[in-house]
Amino acid sequence: MIRYLDQYEDVILREIKAQFPDVAVDKLMEEYIKAGLILRENKRYYLNFSMLESLDSLELDQEIFVREASPVYQALLEQSFETELRNQINAAILVEKTDFARIKMTLSNYFYKVKQ
Repeated sequence: MIRYLDQYEDVILREIKAQFPDVAVDKLMEEYIKAGLILRENKRYYLNFSMLESLDSLELDQEIFVREASPVYQALLEQSFETELRNQINAAILVEKTDFARIKMTLSNYFYKVKQ
């Protein structure tokens, strides 16, 4: 639904329901509206967020939306971030490199996923 609204502007509920006949569109749209992802104005539906256009101010663990077909997405896949794990007992600092999705197997990513 998000991809559909990204492709088409000025969409009415009837059009969305026609595109997704097997989905409880009314309920899902209300959830998206409450979450602030979709905006409803004058019986029209719009995305209520912007897509990432540049990696200039990107930080690790920042919530973003990016088009998979965009050059920014490819650059994001190639981007690496430095993480630090600190141990107060022996003052150790473990510095690792990771990807934005935190898929790479690192100790920092392990603790990040456990925390979630």
